[in-house]
Amino acid sequence: MDRKLTDPNNYIPNGWFKLPNGKLARKSDTNQENPMVTNYKSLLNKSKQEFKDIKIRQSKPELLEKDYKVGSIKRYFIQKSNDKESPIYEVNRRESSKYSRSTRYNLAVIDWVISGGDNYKITDDVTQVLTPEQMNQLSIANVSNIMPNLKLYLPNLLQYYKR
Repeated sequence: MDRKLTDPNNYIPNGWFKLPNGKLARKSDTNQENPMVTNYKSLLNKSKQEFKDIKIRQSKPELLEKDYKVGSIKRYFIQKSNDKESPIYEVNRRESSKYSRSTRYNLAVIDWVISGGDNYKITDDVTQVLTPEQMNQLSIANVSNIMPNLKLYLPNLLQYYKR
């Protein structure tokens, strides 16, 4: 009985390997690894090396008097993108740009009220008075789709606040 290379029993003769499209290709050397496996291993090693190179440098905001005059600051938080339960880190603006380009981390940027009184939020014809605490809570809620547990990382909604 003559076996064809397209045998429905998936017979693969020595010296051949199966391509993703189902066709068979001849190995140039029977000891050589499938080129796709070689490529995969190369990408895996490169990915592991890139991950080792990233050192997270946490930082807290360094507030100046002018920040308190403005009344709010931007805060930057990162978290591993494949694990919503992983630790959250606060980083500075300069470091955040490194993580915004990475697919391994999610970056959340929030406006944080640090001084001033109540603010007014106008929706349609309804005017609502919001305290600084409520404004910070809204900032956290706005990024909850990116970082659901940020509210646990920032339990003190009046952190850095001065009247």
